[in-house]
Amino acid sequence: MGSGGSFPGTTCGAANDYTATCAGSANSPDVVYRLDVTELSTVTADLCGGSTWDTALFIRSGSCTGTQVGCNDDACGLQSRISTALDPGTYYIFVDGYSSYGSGTFTLNVNVAPYTAPNDTCTTPSTLYFGGTTSGSMLGTAHNTTGSCGGAGNDVVYSFTLYSTTDVFIAATSSAFDPVLYASSTCGGSTWCNDNAASGVTGSILSLGGLASGTYYLVVDSPGATSGTFTLEAYSHADAAAGDNCGSALLLANGATGSTTSLLDDFDASCRNNNSTEAVYAFIVETARTVTVNTCTGTSYDSILYFRDDCDSEIDIACDNDSCGSQSSVSASFSPGVYFLFVDGNRGLTGTYTLTVSGL
Repeated sequence: MGSGGSFPGTTCGAANDYTATCAGSANSPDVVYRLDVTELSTVTADLCGGSTWDTALFIRSGSCTGTQVGCNDDACGLQSRISTALDPGTYYIFVDGYSSYGSGTFTLNVNVAPYTAPNDTCTTPSTLYFGGTTSGSMLGTAHNTTGSCGGAGNDVVYSFTLYSTTDVFIAATSSAFDPVLYASSTCGGSTWCNDNAASGVTGSILSLGGLASGTYYLVVDSPGATSGTFTLEAYSHADAAAGDNCGSALLLANGATGSTTSLLDDFDASCRNNNSTEAVYAFIVETARTVTVNTCTGTSYDSILYFRDDCDSEIDIACDNDSCGSQSSVSASFSPGVYFLFVDGNRGLTGTYTLTVSGL
């Protein structure tokens, strides 16, 4: 598709050949476009305004089964948008449907422009989109601000606007440098700041409950001369209790205690039909490892545990019910990334729980 353009199409009659982290259970048909990038570029692809069904959009590098470099669901209503910096190479853009919610006609808009670090300063922040991952880079940026918890190197700025009281979760990971995250209603401010989400982890997490309506600014900073590419993963949800949804996910460390009694029923486990409320935890994996979590002791009700890659997805990486009596133990092997643990219940049951964690 050269330097981009607008491409009308349809997924009607297509097969369901590919899946992505932000596309739900991936039972919808998909179509694929090839894009050749000749220089470091900012590539923006969207389906905004051209479809009436629930779309998902993702990009892979090298081949149709290559590394996912961008994925989004619901950036503009039920439509999708990705804007990311891409090195020279061949990429594949996938137009998919979220979960099994249909197919239809669409217009794919693609723009390819030389990379100019557009979000280097507060004057031109990039928009932060919720509902999946965004790739970013410090290339061509300068050191402009410093957060209260760190950030003495190059930085980039994002903005997002909320229209009601909202829970917001943002995680930053990088294999090239130690990212620092800070946010405020004033650009460059650090009302909320995090460097290193947990002991031994360089990735950072902001889980901001009950943000009032308005515009906010997020800075991704670096600790010094070392910087590079990074990945942001962001979710938002109507304001609720801490741990009740993807926007207010709690941090999973060496263990935790809590209760599902006052939470809402937002998710369902793949290993059991259940109508119970659940708690959501987030954790970062930076080297490949196996993580195990159980509720075998100190839990007052019939619990279910499951892991997910994309918090809003309907796909479980692993799910367990009743490995230790009426309690559960779930284990999975993880590559580097951000993941989520759900503490759910069986047959509408709720109560207090104790999480025992190994591998983090």
